[in-house]
Amino acid sequence: MRPRLLPAEPIGLDTPWVESLPSFLARLAYKNSISLFQLVGFAVGSNESSELSANVVLSAPPVRLVRPNQLNKSFLKAVANRSHQTADVLRRLTFLDLDGVVARSPECFSNDWRWCSHCFADALKDGRKPYQQLLWTLEAIEHCPIHKTPIADRCDSCGKTQKTWAYRKDLYTCVHCGDSLARRHRSTSPSPSWMDSNADLQHLVLTISTGEGSAFKVNGARSSLQEIFSRNWDGLSELAVYKLINQHELLAYVDGSRKITLTKARRAAFLLGINLVDLLCGNANGTRPLCADWLLELPKNLAPVPHRRWSRTRISSTKSGLTVALCDPAGPSLRSTAESLQVSVGGLWHHHPELCEQVIQHHKEKVVARERLLTEKADGIIRKEIADWSFLYPDKPTRTGVFKKLYSKSGIGKRLLKRRIAVLLPKSGSGSPTP
Repeated sequence: MRPRLLPAEPIGLDTPWVESLPSFLARLAYKNSISLFQLVGFAVGSNESSELSANVVLSAPPVRLVRPNQLNKSFLKAVANRSHQTADVLRRLTFLDLDGVVARSPECFSNDWRWCSHCFADALKDGRKPYQQLLWTLEAIEHCPIHKTPIADRCDSCGKTQKTWAYRKDLYTCVHCGDSLARRHRSTSPSPSWMDSNADLQHLVLTISTGEGSAFKVNGARSSLQEIFSRNWDGLSELAVYKLINQHELLAYVDGSRKITLTKARRAAFLLGINLVDLLCGNANGTRPLCADWLLELPKNLAPVPHRRWSRTRISSTKSGLTVALCDPAGPSLRSTAESLQVSVGGLWHHHPELCEQVIQHHKEKVVARERLLTEKADGIIRKEIADWSFLYPDKPTRTGVFKKLYSKSGIGKRLLKRRIAVLLPKSGSGSPTP
């Protein structure tokens, strides 16, 4: 039987202020006298060849563990196997219930630890342990729903973020300067007391923390919008819907040409007067009541980006720019071409899809050619070093020895050098070098 970690209980279950998974793991690591870094290695194990490895998990900040993706699903199961909490309970500390329900969008989630200093101060005053709320990991949460003060993501004393896998005794002390995060040295302006532009997100987190997130339907938002459109189309009342939401926007959601992210789902739910949770569950009838604290006008962070049409001159100039990129022997990428033309990649795709395909193919061919030349150069240098080895040293050449000799003076990347040495120089006792 595999050893387990000492138990710890999640904070705030069945409330909108539920703890996030990174916060729980930080407290769990402290209770077991290890760092977050060590906890990941302990949970995942030493099998680095598997799909889930500690290096993959540790390559991103801890706060990303709440995002809905397959890696976090696998990691959550690994933690459940080593802790006293089930995977179903740990799932309520993340947004994994949104996987497949809405399209992925990194802009919806924060990359840094975020906190409300007043919430930390209140917890310390009441003798409770401060923790990181799941709600704070959403970028749309700019003010604390309780205190109406701005959410912080940097220490006021040293100005540094708190994203680290290091050992943490608590979550309210800066890992860099040691100052308390429960104190704000700079003055902050609270939002109006009546303003609650994120009441729908609070309801969403409450639904997840109570374990009801399993009711979310795959592509539930699109299914709800398709049902609303079909019902009004059959009733010859589609014009009434177009008064609430832009016609082109709704049709793009319905036919699948535009992905529905969490932000776009919020926008559609607000405009159509439907509870966000109902929309994600595929319930177009909206049986859940709307929050009384919701704004009477569309929040700024949900407003659509105004569409600007390209002039004929701009269309012609971008076409010429793509044609020049096709003739460039360096083979620039589509992104670099768009940056040089000072336009977006999406704009180029919209107006010149065939040229964009040709630029991408041209870039791939040039990349392959450069890699082939670099590989041939590396092979020549390695073969020469192996041939000269017997004249300089009495022992047979080893992979480590050849790598140390060439890494500093060859100018070849470490990964390519190691890979080609492994191909050209077999392990000791397995035969002569590959010609």
